[in-house]
Amino acid sequence: PVTYVSIQEHEDVTISMFVLRHRSRLPLHDHPLMYGIIKVVSGIIEIKNYSFIQDPTESLRLSEVLVKKEPPRIISENDPPIVLTPTKGNIHEITCPHSAGAAFVDVLAPPYGSFVPSLGPRSCFYYFESDEQPANPETARFVKSLEHPEFWTDVAPYCGQ
Repeated sequence: PVTYVSIQEHEDVTISMFVLRHRSRLPLHDHPLMYGIIKVVSGIIEIKNYSFIQDPTESLRLSEVLVKKEPPRIISENDPPIVLTPTKGNIHEITCPHSAGAAFVDVLAPPYGSFVPSLGPRSCFYYFESDEQPANPETARFVKSLEHPEFWTDVAPYCGQ
């Protein structure tokens, strides 16, 4: 599994760490109307990003979304942080291709659970390929779900200060 470490929970920001074993992954998911910073601190990750084509606020109301594919990237601790915005790269999957594993710090603002006007608290959505794919190979259509039947994390305490 993937190990989750909560570092800081605040009403404005969440800071956490994820530890991935070889070939483990965080499945395709989003951070609705949130900004994210991913900084690899050990090992190598591969990230596949997708960007909303539609207005991201409107996408929250839809059961399927049309997205633009971004080129996959291999990121190590020597690379600068990756920045995700409400529209760019917000839907993403992270895998660990290296046998030594990897760890990255994840900063999200505003945090999950914070209120979105007229929609309620933010939730993470998982995405699966739709049976109906667009003709344009640079785009994809995904079905949203609040659950992912094959994904779970174990939790480790944060022992820093």
